Amino acid sequence: MDIIDTIIQTEKTRENVRKAIPVLIHWAQTGQTNHTYSDLIIVLGKNRFSGVGHVLGMVQDVVEALAKKLETKIPTLNSLIKDKNTGLPAAGFSYVEPSYNTWSDEGKRIFVKGLDEEAINYPHWNMILDELGLSPLLSFSPEEIDKIKNPQRCSFGGESPEHKALKDYVKSHPSCLGVTEIINADVEHILPSGDRLDVYFECIDGSRVAVEVKPSISDDSDITRGIFQCIKYKAILEALTKADGTNAPVKAILVVRRDFSDLHQRLINLLGVDVQIIELNTEEI
Repeated sequence: MDIIDTIIQTEKTRENVRKAIPVLIHWAQTGQTNHTYSDLIIVLGKNRFSGVGHVLGMVQDVVEALAKKLETKIPTLNSLIKDKNTGLPAAGFSYVEPSYNTWSDEGKRIFVKGLDEEAINYPHWNMILDELGLSPLLSFSPEEIDKIKNPQRCSFGGESPEHKALKDYVKSHPSCLGVTEIINADVEHILPSGDRLDVYFECIDGSRVAVEVKPSISDDSDITRGIFQCIKYKAILEALTKADGTNAPVKAILVVRRDFSDLHQRLINLLGVDVQIIELNTEEI
């Protein structure tokens, strides 16, 4: 019996931990330290999941048990996951560091940054996967790469009423994306490249957020385009902040009203794209 089977009592939690660890390790290996609990929930194939803290606790238990077995130190992976509003691990991080909740936010940031750097710089993550009987984050088959590289061209005959309403909703409710202290909100915002952002926010701290919105009628090809649009928009915003001398934080968020396919979940995890599934009734938008 392996460590995961020994430590974790229920098959469903074992399954969730086996899904989570390769993704967390991939994020560590690629320096992705700003993923949120919502991102991890999507990794687990869910829209909502109240048990994500329990899964992270079990991940920590597995890492500690393996470290004991190998008689070595293994960095925690849990610090990589942050609350989207605070940019810090939630109160449950006290499971990793018991005194965590007694510290100031600044103290927490300094401590977590150190843990993140340990995880990023740890050279033996592939060995850890082998020890746990897990494979690295799944690569794509030639057929899947073809789908990613050559999405079908489709047209919905212009902007749908749902798409327009969803853009307006996101603009009016930035908190649903964890965006606060807005000083400018816009739809169809034009970038220097000529691209138009569905929704655009500027915040009081100088940060900028691009939002790509996909309605429920979007097919898989449209979701693929949305993923790569977010990568493009983030790069353009980063270049713009360098040009204007602000060097402010930027992000691009893909907002959808449908579930992601397995292919899209793996692509999002691999590329580190911020996503948000909004569950609203038609009347709400």
